[in-house]
Amino acid sequence: MLTLLVFLGVVIYLISVEVSHSIEKPKIQEICEKYIQADVSYNMLPEKYRVESPEMPKSEFNDYIKKMEADVRAFYPENSLSVDFYVDSLKESLNKQAEGNGVVLEYKKEIKRYNDFTFNGDSVIVEVTTTATYKSTDIDVMKGQNIYNDEYTESFTLQKINGEWELVYANISSPADYNNMYPMKY
Repeated sequence: MLTLLVFLGVVIYLISVEVSHSIEKPKIQEICEKYIQADVSYNMLPEKYRVESPEMPKSEFNDYIKKMEADVRAFYPENSLSVDFYVDSLKESLNKQAEGNGVVLEYKKEIKRYNDFTFNGDSVIVEVTTTATYKSTDIDVMKGQNIYNDEYTESFTLQKINGEWELVYANISSPADYNNMYPMKY
């Protein structure tokens, strides 16, 4: 009888955990999707400067960088080191583009499917498959093209802090990766 009660208790617990995770998944998916939208947006200069030789005024560039920083930092907990590295690499990429080097002309990315949610206490690792299309002023010498269209497996690590899911790490591809200029993993 005791074994049966313990077994039923474990089953009820596991079912309640699964139900709880199912309820959290839409919130987590929304964060991942919004993060990808921000990432796509801030891997490019503002639309009117997505040309071979952009002439973006320094004050406008600085305002864009400030907005990018605020928008991206909103996904992460305070004092996150991974966001610092990510923001710095975006600044570097945008600065190069503003100078006319490897200007990203078009960039689209969307989540094709959610492959896995691995919950561990108040954290979750989400693995997704994305499709990305990217066009740049740089031509890949090996491929003889400046347009890329690929599928990627990417991951996000989120943690529940004060009752809200926040991104603590994202391992995602970027236009710099497509062109093999330098890796951008955060």
